[in-house]
Amino acid sequence: MIRMVIVLGIAACGGADASPVATGTDASAVAGAPLGWGADVRLTNSVGVSQLTYNFAHSVAVGNGNTVHAVWFDDRDGAPQIYYRRSLDGGASWAADRRLVADATPRQNPAIAAAGDAVYVSWHEVRGSAGFFVVVARSLDAGVTWEPPVTVSTSGQSAMTSIAADGAAAQLVWHESATGSTEIGRSASTDRGATWSPPEQMSGSPYHSWVPNIAMQGDRVIASWVDYVDGNEEEYQRLSTDGGTTWGVAARRTTSSGDSWAPSVAISGDVVHLFWFDRRDSASTDLDVEAPLDNAAALIGVTVEPIPARDPAIYYLDDFEPRLERKLQAIMGAAPAWVANGGNPMTLQTLIQQYQERFAVWAMSWEIYYKRSTDGGVTFGADTRMTAAPFLSQRPSVVAVGDRVDVVWFDGRDGRGTTETDTEIYYRGSSDGGLTWSPDLRLTTAPGVSKHASIAATADRVHVLWYDGRDGNDEIYYKRLVR
Repeated sequence: MIRMVIVLGIAACGGADASPVATGTDASAVAGAPLGWGADVRLTNSVGVSQLTYNFAHSVAVGNGNTVHAVWFDDRDGAPQIYYRRSLDGGASWAADRRLVADATPRQNPAIAAAGDAVYVSWHEVRGSAGFFVVVARSLDAGVTWEPPVTVSTSGQSAMTSIAADGAAAQLVWHESATGSTEIGRSASTDRGATWSPPEQMSGSPYHSWVPNIAMQGDRVIASWVDYVDGNEEEYQRLSTDGGTTWGVAARRTTSSGDSWAPSVAISGDVVHLFWFDRRDSASTDLDVEAPLDNAAALIGVTVEPIPARDPAIYYLDDFEPRLERKLQAIMGAAPAWVANGGNPMTLQTLIQQYQERFAVWAMSWEIYYKRSTDGGVTFGADTRMTAAPFLSQRPSVVAVGDRVDVVWFDGRDGRGTTETDTEIYYRGSSDGGLTWSPDLRLTTAPGVSKHASIAATADRVHVLWYDGRDGNDEIYYKRLVR
């Protein structure tokens, strides 16, 4: 997957809830709803685009009692801003949304965590030419009022946060580009977000590391990310058992023939659940994609640049598609003269078509993978493939409460094409700590995109948030399972 371009994010100001709106309905009263699940509930009705962060971070969280918190970014006011809503009755109804910061600084990709009545929202914002800054806003009264945000990273090149909380402690990670390569930054609070520790780098330079995830339970903290140190995108983790005071070495968790992306982690006692999406099962590799172009160039006598060897210091996808385009343009530019001199255009067309077909397969062939640890994240079992669907299955989000584990993702198997223009939200659950899983369950049946699902849960409810294009505009939707 091509590395994300960092864009925008920050948040805070107070205000009381307005009257509850957007009441959901339990599944027992909804004809055609997936078994046990309530109806889709639209949480935004914005003139702008409303979207969630990439789901290596959570966009929905549960606090004390039946309080559910949701956060997203929305450009209804021009520049993207952070918005928040909460439910006091386990998702049955929702208070009106609120914008967390009033000024016009662009803000994007918020993440959320809750511990009791403490709620934390992190994001990045763009302060003009000064760059990207990571900030955290907190509420200590379950989202009724919000304190002004605190800037945690001041490098000007920080974005894409993930946050976790337990008790009085909170952990924050982000994508940091201040060193020349992309690395993982981290900070922590032990006083419910009043103060934050100085940023530290979790990943090893100079190789690219990105899409961080942070999970914690008690003193156990696990930071996860994708790393290119092996010349291939692989899942890496570091473990702390003392609340982040000290950390183990970075441990490689995947050894895949394809790219492994976007970790999502949940901790439940000594059992740790790691999900990601992976390209190892694709019928085409990046080398397979490029080969027909090289064959076509050789056929018509055009000299094109060779495929470079993988170098961990140079991310291969940065030049992959541009190089393909350069080769294709060189071939198409020379083709008329070659055909005029007797070349068979059908032979050339076959190679170009083969390239296009392989590229489509390579781009869309992602599956969801899972592995578990029973010793608190020290070691992990074998990789388990969780999906076997045509087209892409991407960006899992996992939560664990006791032996119950729930995961959601977005999936293109139901699409009317081979792009991300029609995707749906899917779910699987386990009641035995990840040993066995329910079948894939399609949660949405809407035209357009349903993407970036995020999940939170208590013992008796599961909450899923995603953004959806069914209304002709990206809006935030919610669905719940009452067990």
